[in-house]
Amino acid sequence: MIRTIFGASLTLILALGGCGDDGGAMDSGAEPDTGLGADTGSAADTGPGTDTGMAFDTGVAADTGVASDTGTAGDSSVTYPDGGSGAPPWATLTLGPLGTCTDVVPCGGDIVGTWETSGGCFEDDLDSNLSRCPGAMVTRRAGRARGRVVFGADGFAVRAAESEVEYELFYPALCAGFYSCAMLEAAIAPFVDTVACPVEASGDCTCTARIRTTIMESDAYRTEANQIVSVSSGKRWDYCVTGERLDYQDTDRSSAGEPGTVELTRR
Repeated sequence: MIRTIFGASLTLILALGGCGDDGGAMDSGAEPDTGLGADTGSAADTGPGTDTGMAFDTGVAADTGVASDTGTAGDSSVTYPDGGSGAPPWATLTLGPLGTCTDVVPCGGDIVGTWETSGGCFEDDLDSNLSRCPGAMVTRRAGRARGRVVFGADGFAVRAAESEVEYELFYPALCAGFYSCAMLEAAIAPFVDTVACPVEASGDCTCTARIRTTIMESDAYRTEANQIVSVSSGKRWDYCVTGERLDYQDTDRSSAGEPGTVELTRR
């Protein structure tokens, strides 16, 4: 849902814009090391696919309570398992800076059955990236997702999900004087689905960026020690079933893992 490279690109952009520690050296080529942790991790290769178990953060996004004109973005491209029920409802995502989400406390439980996305929490590192430019800030985060996963009693899982995420960023004239609003928009564009950074009379920019994600995957799985395990990749997710609710989270908390926590409700 949320692509880590988007936030990483902002680190480089802000450095080039003259708002970083290097005073805006235009030859700065340092590789950015931070980004949208919330994507974001959920690229289309996650979940019960060949390298993961079930990551709805992209079906999440992902990928949103975003703008009304994105409400049906993925409707025609996603085929949901147990299709007689149609598409599941959208669920609002919690998006925020580092420290926003609470880790899942694994407790195990029976996951066999059909589950639908009912929420999720994802963090990003945009605030620290934007701090390189005095006055730059994230002014809005919004996201919604819908998805369905079927854990079969035969040890096979199928999932489909889609998400929509939107960010609004304020970029002051102080930095726009070194790196214009048009340049900022062009630099962000390759990492998102749509972006616009109109310049205001004051010289400030307000960028609106949207990311859409869809997933349709299947994989064999097993559960052990309160974790869901992908048979194909060996990746693991802590999980806990409480009543009719399932929460899970990638056990790999590094940048290589899937960020955030995912909440599903038994259908």
